[in-house]
Amino acid sequence: MIPKRLVYSSTVTILISFSIFFRKIALIKDVPPITLLIQFILIASITLSMNLLLFQRKYLKKIKNIKSKEWKNTFFAGVFLFSGYFVSNYGLRFTTSINYSFLTKQPTCLAGGLFSYSLFFHNNSPLFHFSLN
Repeated sequence: MIPKRLVYSSTVTILISFSIFFRKIALIKDVPPITLLIQFILIASITLSMNLLLFQRKYLKKIKNIKSKEWKNTFFAGVFLFSGYFVSNYGLRFTTSINYSFLTKQPTCLAGGLFSYSLFFHNNSPLFHFSLN
């Protein structure tokens, strides 16, 4: 039997690859990057809201108790993610989709690999102590 983690991670990998491909096709057909960004945010917010309301109801009370400082931090994180995604969509217009995927996804893979290696093989590394706090 195939482990669930492998199925989930493979599905996410395939979906991310297809999203880059379809974004490139949309940009070739002169769809503005801001339109892609708004569609991405709407689909993600609807999906996450449905997940929260249908499967994660126990976290609704925790969300209601969030302090104003945390809301400010969340807002600024959203602004930076919004602008980063917009810039990456805009940059996709000027390169191939394979170059784009190497440039944008490689740091994520390397950081995840470094964290996993540190977590599982070196119990006395700084990343291991950081991840437990």
